Amino acid sequence: MGFRRVVTGHSSDGMSAIVADEIVNPIDFGRGAAIDMVWAIDPDAVVPNAGIPSSAAEWFPAPGGARVVVLRYQPVGEAPAPPSENLPDMGLTSTYESDRPGVHTSDTIDIGVILSGELWLELDDGADTRLTAGDVVIQNGTRHRWQNRSNQPTTMLGVMIGARRLEDHGDGSSTARQVGA
Repeated sequence: MGFRRVVTGHSSDGMSAIVADEIVNPIDFGRGAAIDMVWAIDPDAVVPNAGIPSSAAEWFPAPGGARVVVLRYQPVGEAPAPPSENLPDMGLTSTYESDRPGVHTSDTIDIGVILSGELWLELDDGADTRLTAGDVVIQNGTRHRWQNRSNQPTTMLGVMIGARRLEDHGDGSSTARQVGA
């Protein structure tokens, strides 16, 4: 079952109106895990607009763009297959490390809100943080992995904002790198 997306926009006479009211079909990871791509915003978004999401040809947005997703995680024992086996690539599979299942890095600032259940956020420094319903996490382009260690499914709302990654030159200077570079 997908999420309902209600979108406002403008009528032909410039009045605010509901321009879409629909169910978003989830992308099935298999074994009960799914992602709903609720909305996609390009870096040059303007209002008023037609109330139509960007094409979202890429999973991760370009700097200044955004993606709104709903993610469903099953308990660890019911982990989905790797993304490359069940999903259209959309640039997602290249962010995952082959030697550590689920570990990935993206050039995004992610805002996650746990809607139900619990989720563990694992980071490089050994931080292992349990998040529960109502918790909000801001993930700043770090190498990480999400895991549902409970016996219940977890649902998280995520907003990914595209960013440029600074490359450290080792001499105190840095430069911004574009996504995918």
